[in-house]
Amino acid sequence: FYPSDPLESIRHDFGDLPVYVVDDYGAAELDDGISVETIPLEPDNLWLHVHIADPTALLHPGHNFV
Repeated sequence: FYPSDPLESIRHDFGDLPVYVVDDYGAAELDDGISVETIPLEPDNLWLHVHIADPTALLHPGHNFV
């Protein structure tokens, strides 16, 4: 495991946006979703954010999944 997230400087927390979960009904982990954000200076446009689980924040590329 990494002691800290090596990509922390380029990640952004969108925790204040409502997320609509797109996992299957009955999924054990709700880790996939989408959210929609308005763009204040472009009222005819929206940002669509895709939220997926990111294990690379904790696991290095050579980690052995046993």
